[in-house]
Amino acid sequence: MKKSLILSIGTAALLSSSLFANMPFGNPGMPNKGIQTQDCGKTMMPQRPMGDKKMGKDMIIGKIMMLDLSSEQRKKIDDILRTKPKDMIDPLDAFSETSFDQSKYLKALETNKETMLKDRVEKLSKVYALLTETQKKDLKTIIDMEKIKRKNMDKRAMDFKMHKPEFHR
Repeated sequence: MKKSLILSIGTAALLSSSLFANMPFGNPGMPNKGIQTQDCGKTMMPQRPMGDKKMGKDMIIGKIMMLDLSSEQRKKIDDILRTKPKDMIDPLDAFSETSFDQSKYLKALETNKETMLKDRVEKLSKVYALLTETQKKDLKTIIDMEKIKRKNMDKRAMDFKMHKPEFHR
């Protein structure tokens, strides 16, 4: 009796853990949001271009990736986004065995910030140049829709602040 009980509990644990392992990301409550690939039918998460941490950090690149791009355009965009900016200064050079040069460290951080901003704009310019006229019009439409969405969100936030319900105790 004990043996069959232990065996059935072990089998149930094994089955439930294997079902859990086959769930997307190990979370049974999450639907599978992956993409079916054509090569072997596996589901994988969509790849974001390098340098686009949240697909929102540089929102324009994220919106460009939403367009109907050819595979050649996607490859070129990916290559552009993978390039590293030049002229980056290592802020750790401000440390020596016996001292810390605050001004050198601060200058490195400021220079790197400016370099990164210029690099982002340069990459965006190169990516934009790859788009067709139709894609550029579509991008402008997406951007205009985003502006309207933001404006409406701001308006709702202001309306909420103005008509904030008062709670009585």
